[in-house]
Amino acid sequence: MRPLTSVLLSLALAGPALAGPDLLEDTQATLGAVDRAVVQAASQAASSVVSIHVKRNNYGPKDLSPGEKAMRGIRGYVPPGYFARPDGPGSGVVIAPGLVATSMWTLAGDGAVEVSGPDGKRYPAERVGRHEGLRVILLKVEDQGALKPLKKATSPALPGRTLMLLGRSEQGNLTVTRGIVSGLKRERAMAFTHSCRTSYGNVGGALVDLEGNLVGIAVRHSEKASQGQSSGVGFGALVVDLLPNLDALARGKVFKAPPRAFLGIGLDQRYTGDGVRVGRIIEGTAAAKVGIKEGDVITVFNSVKIEHFAQLVEEILKLGVGAEIIVTVRRDGDEMDFTVKLGTRPEDEKKK
Repeated sequence: MRPLTSVLLSLALAGPALAGPDLLEDTQATLGAVDRAVVQAASQAASSVVSIHVKRNNYGPKDLSPGEKAMRGIRGYVPPGYFARPDGPGSGVVIAPGLVATSMWTLAGDGAVEVSGPDGKRYPAERVGRHEGLRVILLKVEDQGALKPLKKATSPALPGRTLMLLGRSEQGNLTVTRGIVSGLKRERAMAFTHSCRTSYGNVGGALVDLEGNLVGIAVRHSEKASQGQSSGVGFGALVVDLLPNLDALARGKVFKAPPRAFLGIGLDQRYTGDGVRVGRIIEGTAAAKVGIKEGDVITVFNSVKIEHFAQLVEEILKLGVGAEIIVTVRRDGDEMDFTVKLGTRPEDEKKK
């Protein structure tokens, strides 16, 4: 049987009319083998994927203000429940004996925590260390032999690599979504992106390869219940970035996140067109230094066409402090390019 990539390339080049029975049979057999590999890998990793139960108040429906809608590029009516964090457990993965890793978002709040394995038995757990850059937190379970750690992947997480996101449903059943590594060095170079479908329930779960080995942990880069459901792009923390600090995290150490890159503009919330119209310029920031002005409409940022403010923020957060990029603005009908070196948010602005 030929390799999967060879079979699919032959099909794509030949077209349906020219694809003979042997080629189609090869394709069906190969895709069937991939499906079996996915099932086997998920089954192999399932015993290390846990439910995380946190005592907290339900966030309830969330109505967005006009400003919040403008920041997210939302036009028209959106049901308030779409932005509410529902009741129910999150997911985590056993990363070492007695240690469970999950997303910081999953453990938002300070309520008591319990962890349950595939058999549904619950174990009290306590928060220990966290890595705020990776957005990962560790839980300690006293009975170190109660839960089985998941084997770590040894090959690199390159773009295009197949992944599965394993989580637990509200009933404790295993959930599996499938995708690929879609990007590296995101969110201040401390996250990667993937296309596995995410939900409130599987955030914090295990991102595994086709051998069932742990590649990363599914995370969110906001603790606010304001992002709605998945857009098809999720974030992950690579396990290879977490392991060097695992002992320190288990002792309760907190690793602070590096500063975020900052452009230095405020949104004009009255503007409803494409792009982002600048409502204010923050003194001393990157935008102020190059001459971007109030009323300018940012249309392109770092070669990406900008349609709304949330997209602009997302593009800024992909970069680090000190990155030099081109920002294109529309001013009085003319387009102007500015070479901008991103800085940090001024101290007085952090309090707002």
